[in-house]
Amino acid sequence: MTEIAVLLVGYERIKDTKMQTLYQYLRSKGLASRNGVRQESVQKLTHIKMENVARELDGICLEKAGRRRIPTFKHFASLALGGSREECAALECRQKRLDALSRFSIMYSDKVFIKSFITDICNSGSTPIDILRQGFCDDLQLLWLIRPLIESGDVGFIPSFGCICRNCMCEQFGVDLGQQKRLDGLYIKLANDFLGETSLKIQQIDKGIFWVEQRGPESYFPHGFQGEILYELPKPLGRRPNILKKLLRDREITASHTLQKELGAHRKMAGSVVNNILYGLIAANSYEAPLLTHNPLHISCLNELSGDVNLVDRNNIAFEVLTSHVPFLPDISLKNLLKLRSREKECFILYRAALNRTINEFKSSGSGFTKHTAKELYGDVLAPELARMDRKIKQAAKDLRTTARRAVVSTVGAISFGLYAGVINPSVAPIVTGIGLAKVASDIVKVMAIGDGEKAIANEGMYFLWKTKQLAGK
Repeated sequence: MTEIAVLLVGYERIKDTKMQTLYQYLRSKGLASRNGVRQESVQKLTHIKMENVARELDGICLEKAGRRRIPTFKHFASLALGGSREECAALECRQKRLDALSRFSIMYSDKVFIKSFITDICNSGSTPIDILRQGFCDDLQLLWLIRPLIESGDVGFIPSFGCICRNCMCEQFGVDLGQQKRLDGLYIKLANDFLGETSLKIQQIDKGIFWVEQRGPESYFPHGFQGEILYELPKPLGRRPNILKKLLRDREITASHTLQKELGAHRKMAGSVVNNILYGLIAANSYEAPLLTHNPLHISCLNELSGDVNLVDRNNIAFEVLTSHVPFLPDISLKNLLKLRSREKECFILYRAALNRTINEFKSSGSGFTKHTAKELYGDVLAPELARMDRKIKQAAKDLRTTARRAVVSTVGAISFGLYAGVINPSVAPIVTGIGLAKVASDIVKVMAIGDGEKAIANEGMYFLWKTKQLAGK
């Protein structure tokens, strides 16, 4: 099935779904109350009922996107930043990433698109039912977390592309042979890097159930490691009776370099990174929205794909000099943050106008963009609006905080940006907009008429890096 067909199937499902809020639907199914998701009710669901609920929730979220027009300043979030299980599947980490994305969406973007994660339950394979229930409960809690933003239109879901391999994606979306070779070269390089810089441990946690843990630099793993539960014996171990005997006896082994290579975890990691980047680029192009990520590894991969040394140098200057450190306000609820944005529209608009002007000059300067140019641009354009916004937001946020206790460590957001050479054929852009799935707008768009300073950032191979940074409190 082609991508267009996949999206049209999703659209038909949207048209058949009765418009309800998430809260109304979950409460009608007995899965939520005013206090949140009812975990005890989720634990009673059968696999089929979970799948039905997931599809109906997916339809509700997608219908929200289908009822709004396309905004001015929009982004497509990477899979991990958008709440998926990529990088770390623990609920706490998924919540932290999605909360950071939500704050970015409310304060600095008109709309952030994320890939729907609620129907992942439908592709669960042979995963035990108790594991599925817990995973589905996690997904519902994430939906509950961003419920105000789904209702307001600040975060919207797009349909999953389904399970499409890298070669199929390249063929369907017009990636030329030169870029395909770059993607293949990037995959090989990453696989070799992962193999050389990671270790692998296997534990037997129950009969026929194994835990495979990889450790390496935090640039590869958020916590320095990544684990996966396997419900069958890895085939390379079955061919090594002595090692298998040791594993069954000691319950744990550290894989040699040769065994690690045979197990292929490094190839799986490399494939995941490259496929996720390609998926993000395709979705970003389809929605005409720059790619938004929190992972510097994605940025280095995009630089690798560009093959343009001058472009990489310019991006490095932008990261070093033009990164905006913006208010993050982690101690204010998302609901109250929406109120704050409504109160302080003007300071967000002026900051965004300054950011857009900075980006436009960065994009148009070509090879003449130097660190000196960037410093002048920052001092003349960005710094004054950042200072103004910081003062106004700190003052306006006082009565919206849920606690009077001052944090020992304060937090800011860091917005960086850069360019990459085109990878996806621009002709795919109308695919999504043509069937009306991405027509979204937030309240702030209605007050954006402030002249040439506020222009849409066209998706000319542009990406944003959104990070949270902790600062020592005073």
